[in-house]
Amino acid sequence: MNEKLLRKYREIQIDTADPGTLILMLYDGAIHELNVLKELLKAPKLDREEFSKHMTKARDIIIELMASLNFDHPEARPIASNLWRIYEYMVWRLMMADLKKDEGMIDEVLKLLTTLRDAWEQIVNRATEQQGEDRGEKPRRLVAVV
Repeated sequence: MNEKLLRKYREIQIDTADPGTLILMLYDGAIHELNVLKELLKAPKLDREEFSKHMTKARDIIIELMASLNFDHPEARPIASNLWRIYEYMVWRLMMADLKKDEGMIDEVLKLLTTLRDAWEQIVNRATEQQGEDRGEKPRRLVAVV
């Protein structure tokens, strides 16, 4: 598939996705970028420009996750505050990983993101099932594609 068609397909996915799926797509994107960083670190000679590009993308995605937090709803505020601190920590660890070119720090953030992504997927799937049950439909599973 050529790059232009793939980009258009992704744009349509984003434009038509519900908020829960968009958050999953952000997690998937950040996880992808961190895996690319790990591969770049394994190369015999580090491509610093490529490394910087993917590190910036990973941090930008986490910052977007921070921006998506809902502090307006009183019941959501404690969870949002805790997630904010976790995301803030991830950004800091990635800054340190960038300076030191440390794969262990990248792995640490990758583990946190994967755990949060898996939990978020369960929440979205339950909400999707509940909405389907409310409408009398059979439950279906959410599949996020990045």
